[in-house]
Amino acid sequence: MKTYELIAVMDAKATAAKKKSFQEKLEKQVAAFGGKILETVDWGQKTLAYPIAKNTTGVFLIISLELDGKGAKDMLARLRLEDSLIRYLFITKEENIHMKSHLRKSIETTEAKEEATETNDKES
Repeated sequence: MKTYELIAVMDAKATAAKKKSFQEKLEKQVAAFGGKILETVDWGQKTLAYPIAKNTTGVFLIISLELDGKGAKDMLARLRLEDSLIRYLFITKEENIHMKSHLRKSIETTEAKEEATETNDKES
C-alpha cells in the first residue's frame, strides 16, 4: 500500500455539517477500497490565487490516505463526481517526501556556500 495525500477545496459557503458529511463519505469510500485515513487537517478558509467557478475563497482539507494502486484509481474516479468540491489534488506522498529532501540538500548547499564566502571575506 502507498501513502497518498488529498487536498480538497470546497466552496467557501460550505457549512461544518457539509465538511463533516464529505469526510464521513470519504472514510467509507477509503474503507471500501481496503485503505485507511491516516490524518485529516482542516486548513479552514483561504483566498484562492484565481477564481474557480466564480469562487474567490475556498475551504481547504488535507487528508493523508493509505491505499493500494487500484483503490487510488477508483478514488480518483469518485472524486471527479463529487459535487461538493470545487478543486482537488491527489498525489503520492513518497514523491512529496523526495522533493522535500531534495530541497533540503539544496538549502544546505546554499548555506555552505554562504558560510565559505563569509569566511573568505573576513580573512581578506
